[in-house]
Amino acid sequence: MAKTPKHRRPRVWSLPIALFVLLETWLWLHLRPLVAGFLELRIWRVWGAALTGWLVRRSPWQAFACFALPMLALLPAKFLDLWLLKGGHVLWAVALLIALKLFSFGVLAFIERACRPALRRLPLYRHIYAFVQRLRRWAKRQTRPWRLWFRHMRERLRSDQEAD
Repeated sequence: MAKTPKHRRPRVWSLPIALFVLLETWLWLHLRPLVAGFLELRIWRVWGAALTGWLVRRSPWQAFACFALPMLALLPAKFLDLWLLKGGHVLWAVALLIALKLFSFGVLAFIERACRPALRRLPLYRHIYAFVQRLRRWAKRQTRPWRLWFRHMRERLRSDQEAD
């Protein structure tokens, strides 16, 4: 007698992780244009164009270093964040963490876009990129039932408002 396979129930942690991945993806996509726009401002235009041109001409490993250095440069600020948290300054620590996250995502997304042709020649980058793409697809699959439920509830609320 063959056993029927049990349906896999989603684990408790899968929804928060999926939402976190989707938030990170959204930030990545929406902060890159902000940094590019900032570099287009009159006072930064020459410097921004020079930086973009310089990044485009990097070799693969130099591009990888350009991608990694901003993360390392922000480590002291992250240690300051931990120190603030340890000192009981929770609001300041959260505010600094959010500012660091927004700044680092915007800068890294801008650098990644400029260096992408060189980075794609690195097997390490291709593996990381493929992993991130799989993770994004997984997150979309995990949140699909919730998105459908929210869409249904929104339509239901709209129809109730129209009926009134």
